[in-house]
Amino acid sequence: MKVTIEIRPNSDRVKDIEFCCDAMKRARNDKFVGIGDHEYHDGNTVNIYDYVHEEYWDEREIFYCPFCGTKIEITKIVISKEQIQEEKKRIQERKNSILRDIENKKAELKRVKELEEEENKNGT
Repeated sequence: MKVTIEIRPNSDRVKDIEFCCDAMKRARNDKFVGIGDHEYHDGNTVNIYDYVHEEYWDEREIFYCPFCGTKIEITKIVISKEQIQEEKKRIQERKNSILRDIENKKAELKRVKELEEEENKNGT
């Protein structure tokens, strides 16, 4: 199993999971296995949960798949505040470009409509 985690200034998030077997995928989907999603872990671990009682569960970090024995590999990608700011800037620039394109298309459509109306008035 391979897990890629993005570590950002305010939060960590799972970016990608390559499951080693269908049983591990089902366990993750059924919330029997989690990835750093409990307060006792830092987001950089794969944990297995054992529900002992309705309101209590035991949680253990695992290093190998309990179903097929494959080693669990965790890759961490650290994203800096500067990288986030640059990404936001690129997104904003792209958004502005798209909005300009939309305004240009609107003006173009308006001009076409005006020409069509002029042609209809002139009877051609």
